[in-house]
Amino acid sequence: MNCRKLPFPGVATLIAASLACAGARADEELGEVVVSAARYEQRTLEAPASVTVVSSEALEATGAARPTDALTAKAPSFYWRGPTGIADRVNTGSTHSLRGQTMTRVKIMLDGVSLADGSAGQNRSLLGVEMDDVERIEVVPGASSALYGSDAIGGVVNIITKVPTKEEINVKYTRGFDEVKRDVYSASYRNRWENGVAASFSVGYEDREGSRKQNQVWCSTVGSTAAAATCRSYASRNPKEVSTNATGQTTYLIGDRGAIPSRVSRVNGKVFYELDPKSRFYAGFGYYQVKLGYTDYHQYVSGAPVAASSLWNSSNPTYNDEHRYFAGYDGKLGQNFDLKVNLSYAKQDYYYVSAGTVASGTTQDGGPGSQIGTPTNNLEGSAQLGFKLGEKQYLILGVSSVRNELNRKSYSVSNWRHPESHHIRMTDRTDANSRIDAFFVQDQISVTKALTLYAGGRYDRWTTDGKLWNSTGTLKTDASKSAFSPKLAAVYRWDESLSFRTSVGKAFRAPTNSDMYSLSRSSDTSGASNARVLVPDAGVKPETATSIDFGVEKALSGNGVVKAAVFHTQLKDMLYRKVSASDGSYDYLGGVPITEFSRMTNAGEARMKGFEFSGEVPVTPWLRAQASYTWTDAKITKDDTGLTSLEGKYVINVPKNMASVGFDAKWRDWSANLTTTYIGQMYAQADNSDREKNVFGGTGKYRLSNLRVAYRIDKNFKATLAVNNLFDKKYYEYYLMPGRNVSLEIRGSF
Repeated sequence: MNCRKLPFPGVATLIAASLACAGARADEELGEVVVSAARYEQRTLEAPASVTVVSSEALEATGAARPTDALTAKAPSFYWRGPTGIADRVNTGSTHSLRGQTMTRVKIMLDGVSLADGSAGQNRSLLGVEMDDVERIEVVPGASSALYGSDAIGGVVNIITKVPTKEEINVKYTRGFDEVKRDVYSASYRNRWENGVAASFSVGYEDREGSRKQNQVWCSTVGSTAAAATCRSYASRNPKEVSTNATGQTTYLIGDRGAIPSRVSRVNGKVFYELDPKSRFYAGFGYYQVKLGYTDYHQYVSGAPVAASSLWNSSNPTYNDEHRYFAGYDGKLGQNFDLKVNLSYAKQDYYYVSAGTVASGTTQDGGPGSQIGTPTNNLEGSAQLGFKLGEKQYLILGVSSVRNELNRKSYSVSNWRHPESHHIRMTDRTDANSRIDAFFVQDQISVTKALTLYAGGRYDRWTTDGKLWNSTGTLKTDASKSAFSPKLAAVYRWDESLSFRTSVGKAFRAPTNSDMYSLSRSSDTSGASNARVLVPDAGVKPETATSIDFGVEKALSGNGVVKAAVFHTQLKDMLYRKVSASDGSYDYLGGVPITEFSRMTNAGEARMKGFEFSGEVPVTPWLRAQASYTWTDAKITKDDTGLTSLEGKYVINVPKNMASVGFDAKWRDWSANLTTTYIGQMYAQADNSDREKNVFGGTGKYRLSNLRVAYRIDKNFKATLAVNNLFDKKYYEYYLMPGRNVSLEIRGSF
């Protein structure tokens, strides 16, 4: 390779200098194919973003039970905590971040369609994805609103499902042991016929016992109350059970709330009709259902400093299901145009419960309580047209529309463990609608054979209206705002195997229906048994961000790759819930006096900067190695909430350091994967008071190793032994996570 002068100076040059003159010369087919970076098919070396691609082979090698199991730390800058293959709380909302942007600032999609619900933008729909249907996962970091609109400040994660190419039947059974006892069944059928029709169908079922170790209850020894004094007494007699909470206060283990059994069922189907090898119609459906139960609590000491009711699992049963339908076209329009059209509708139903008081007759197994349901409807459609303008220019024009509807209802019930048939009355209700209509454009220009420029932008119009009702009155509001998200990018192909890229763009996130309209029955800031109500604010604006990044990607012989990037993002109009005293205009919520208003407002700013590196290289003909490292510094730079200032505090749920090292080995009928991930310091509390990490309530700062060994019995069957948490690391993701646990999988392919 001829080591020419690099095309631009600065940090990216320092990152790439050694790569420009290293490695075997690669052929022009190096770089994996992606579609998410520019909304059309291209190789990663040509893409205007540092895309990470996780193939179906990699997903199988790591034994990922959920799409996100294979991404944390392995896809640079990506962190996920939530429904995983080993966690008991499979129906909880996720906590995730990408390049320092958290939660609903990261857009998660299935075949290009958002999975966010119409309430708080949660991604519980991931539980409906059958892993055997996944072809690959593409992670596109950086501001992506120019193409994908709201929520794409930190980037997008696109789960792409398989298109059948031949007849195949797959069946799989997994048995988990130790703390992760479970039975998992799945089956899939795919076929493609000569008449152009293709179809896929899959079913899955999970039955998990749950582990009470993951549901601990601790008491605090701090304070002058009788409960604290009793807790100190126990702690002095049993020092082995003494620890601290996340803020450093001494605590004592007094019991657990019991295990959380769960059942997950899912069915997915998709039909294709190919007009030609490049054009197809498709339609399909997806359904999943999740139920979480409860078991008896355990009190480890007699006369504990808390009432027995404090040990109940007072959040379950929890129920969630979804029906999703979709259809579209992907292919040619005439000879010169590329057309993509899709339409998706999802109906989601989610509810959870809360126990009443012992004084009202509530017991662990029933009695008075409440049920809150958040059914949502989501309708999304988009169309894009791509065509060449001469030999060096490709233009994309597109439109999209998203409608989210929330119908939240709270009921008082006579039996909180069996709420559906025991409604007494509705106590409050929220009806909310939001809509985002948009058009976008992207122009790709080949300035020279080596240099490609991308210029584009998207205009989004967000409108919302809703009302909150309870027995004392109704609150109504509506709002309408717009956002323009431009983006410029450049990709310089030094040669067939080396690319440099840079981009600058704006992105935005519109408030969710939950941000604007959800009622809340919580203690006020004084800790009294009063209520806080969320008041809609017609003046609220979407969050906005400006991002810039520089990156380099080097393809190596043997399908290896090394890439690195630096990034900087400035987030403005950051949404906070600003608390103020009640003005008396809305005095009661379900009979509980209201002392505070909580109003979503644009009250903050934040800055995120960092560096990421990843690589995959063949070590020997039978061994491959992968590694990644990310450093992220994400801090609040402005806080106008009027509460304790958060300026200078770290943004929550963003690890400062993340790393991953993995090895894939294949030898004859054997294969193995060993992966170690490191999650560094981060915070779950906005004031960063949760300094202690390896304790109940703490998050982050741990190393975790997983081993997976497979043996192909014959051409049809394969057996796999997996050992999660190989070194039996005690670590917390708020709750205690499972220790070393083993699973056995039998897979048949025909």
